Amino acid sequence: MRRVRLLSLLAALGPPLAFACGSSGDDQPRPEADGGTEVDAGGTGLEESGADGSKGGVDGGTGPDGAAGDASGNDCTSTIAVVGGGASAAFVTTWTRGAWATSSLTGSVGAAPGLTWLGTGFVAVTVDATKGFAWTASSGGRWQPFTSFANLSAGDPARDAVALVTVGGMAHLVVQTADTKYVHGEYGTSWDSVSDPVGGDAGAASGPAGASAAAVGGKLVVAHGGTDGNIYTQTFDGAWQKAVSVAGAADKAIRPQVVALGDTDAMVIYARDADQKLAFTTRTGSAWSAPVAIDPTAYTKDPFTAAALSGGRVLLAWHGVDTQKAPSYFAVYSGGAWGKPAPLLANNNPITVGAPQVAAGVCGADALAVYLGEDAKVQLVRLLGTMWSAPETVPGASAVTGAAVAAAP
Repeated sequence: MRRVRLLSLLAALGPPLAFACGSSGDDQPRPEADGGTEVDAGGTGLEESGADGSKGGVDGGTGPDGAAGDASGNDCTSTIAVVGGGASAAFVTTWTRGAWATSSLTGSVGAAPGLTWLGTGFVAVTVDATKGFAWTASSGGRWQPFTSFANLSAGDPARDAVALVTVGGMAHLVVQTADTKYVHGEYGTSWDSVSDPVGGDAGAASGPAGASAAAVGGKLVVAHGGTDGNIYTQTFDGAWQKAVSVAGAADKAIRPQVVALGDTDAMVIYARDADQKLAFTTRTGSAWSAPVAIDPTAYTKDPFTAAALSGGRVLLAWHGVDTQKAPSYFAVYSGGAWGKPAPLLANNNPITVGAPQVAAGVCGADALAVYLGEDAKVQLVRLLGTMWSAPETVPGASAVTGAAVAAAP
């Protein structure tokens, strides 16, 4: 528990040192003696406040729901699952009571899968190496081989073609097919036809990049970009409601992320077209707020990820923009404001291949993230209050092109 007391002390001392996000370490601001930020000539420095003018920093210092948990997990019965693979193999690795167990799966993985907990087991859907869609599920701790959807194929790029979320005891899948249309399907103990057009037959939606999905107030909410540069949400509650435009001037190549904000509200995060800065809008009731940039230094040219956390918080993770292999960064939304962006790991922030995949945490951790290193192996880190844990290599994962993480409570 010494680690938890140290994290609480760090939280009391104030927000972590903020670094320039979306740039190399050479452009990171240096703290001055008075606590301000010195900006290199021609570089981009972090300002003292977030998008709403509040002071930054990640809210926390305790585990989920205020519990100062022990992330060792030896006394925790929750399960963490990591599913991924590469061009010739797939794997699943589960963590329970501090120990890992790895199984090989028949199939291949071409991009980060969608992964969700369905009450008694996990369900995963991925784009395979041939740009077909395939799925697997667990029951009693046993995983079945990846099985293809015969009627579905992905377009190019397929890196963000899958969204998978649990709503009302069913796994809801939204994929973007080769004709750029969005298709919805449901899984309880087996899949339906996975042929329901998002928006319904009369208003079938399509777009330039993949869609994301979230469970909000017992309903499925889907967010996607349009060819007109606007961001749209569509809600499904047995039938599709009319699409709502929530933001404009978005980067068409990067899919937006939608997450639940508490029990009934929602947030959409997207990249702006003009400068690739990440912006957000929130829904209260049926009204969406005017979009606001998250922070002057939060920007990316790659797909980013987000997850809803306990207490109405949101975790956002993104990839730097200098090269394909760059460090990653994160920020947390809490109490109606974004904390200051910070490196994924404060000391020796690693090079990652793409953005980390994130999920709500268990066993004393507020959140989980997995990322691919330059060696194509998967690393797991846990957000404990204001800091991420040291990276932990996920066993059995090598030559990986995509991986995802989820947890069973």
